[in-house]
Amino acid sequence: MVTLLSVIADRDEVYGKPLTRVVFREPLEHARDLTKSTLSANLVPATQGKRAAEEFAIESSTVQGRTLALVRTGPNGTAQYLHSLAGAPLVYLDGQGTPTPELRLSRTDVLENWRFVRRLLDAEPFPAQPLYTVDPVSYIDLGSGSDGQRHFEYDGSNGSTLRFGDGVFGDIPVVGAQFSVEYRVGGGAVGNVAADSITSIEPNSVLASRARAVSNPFAASGGADAEPDETVRRLAPQAFRAQQFRAVRAEDYAAAAETLTDIERAGTAFRWTGSWLSVFTSVEPLATELPSEALTRDLVSLLNRYRMTGYESFVLPPRYASLDVIVTVCARHDAFRGDVTRALQLALSSTRGGFFEHDRFVFGQPLERSQLEAAIQNTHGVDGVLDIQYCRRGMTRGFVVMPSRVVVASNEIVRADGDPSRADAGSVTVIVRGGK
Repeated sequence: MVTLLSVIADRDEVYGKPLTRVVFREPLEHARDLTKSTLSANLVPATQGKRAAEEFAIESSTVQGRTLALVRTGPNGTAQYLHSLAGAPLVYLDGQGTPTPELRLSRTDVLENWRFVRRLLDAEPFPAQPLYTVDPVSYIDLGSGSDGQRHFEYDGSNGSTLRFGDGVFGDIPVVGAQFSVEYRVGGGAVGNVAADSITSIEPNSVLASRARAVSNPFAASGGADAEPDETVRRLAPQAFRAQQFRAVRAEDYAAAAETLTDIERAGTAFRWTGSWLSVFTSVEPLATELPSEALTRDLVSLLNRYRMTGYESFVLPPRYASLDVIVTVCARHDAFRGDVTRALQLALSSTRGGFFEHDRFVFGQPLERSQLEAAIQNTHGVDGVLDIQYCRRGMTRGFVVMPSRVVVASNEIVRADGDPSRADAGSVTVIVRGGK
């Protein structure tokens, strides 16, 4: 590919025929056969992505039928408005080394365009400008609480959220303002298609009535995927690799609790308790079934040093989902029923290597019937699984057919110890038919 500097219309001095003089921007490195060269014109830049449009409004009782922006308390007690885009990932264009989202935000009730900035701190403070930025996060609407206020919670980093200013660095939208946002979502490096791969145009687009055909004479390039979080962490300065004494997500609280030497594992759940989110952490001690009062006090003190401001942290004793399981199988014709029974009892035991061993299930992990059937089927001498029934102590009346998944709460652990001296810890009964 060679870029032209200009195309000049001229006329041959000898024969008087019209000529077109082509001037190249840089000298040609190799001789070219003009009979096999192609001159392409009307080339336009194209980016990969699918167009999307949304409408939202700043909270107001007078705005009907539109999604309302998220509102949080910002700096100095001002309202901070955010809007999480439904589509992901957002397309960014690399303009002179500064990635800019392919997005247009307009206030529709007064016909005003808002401008994107990488950081609101770069905005001119006075007067506040109609600016916004994009954060690589998404939020979920938890609905209204008992106080009648709408509440939101962080929903991961796989999304994009528009964030308005605080009145100093970027203007605060007025209550009742209505916005329209148009943007594009794309797939990153997958858009680097080969030459002549683009052969059609969207029928409803503006260019559909003007263009007879489209193509890409050259292979696309420049599309890149977002850098994974793990890569960012690996390449980050050493200071950011230090141990963080903070807890934001549920797994952060569990990891903080497991730093105590007397705790084997922990599980955490967030619950709305009326005015704020409370953090409930359950732990399984190493040597005992329930944590002691001293261990509970130590854990509460530890989590209070990790928790975020505005959250309350509580420690609850673990709950065990004790299951009584009845497994009915058919033995192979050449296997002894007694041998198959003993092999299954060992395969499904709570000892090391058994399906119900103590370290297999963690807080909130369901029992998958498919995994249980696989463990049974892999046992020597088993020809097939006829039936699996179960009963959960204190929850199920009598035995029922085990569903595809036995779900437990986030502070519960599945167990079926099969210890006759501790019948309340669950059991496993094996019934073998067939064989010899």
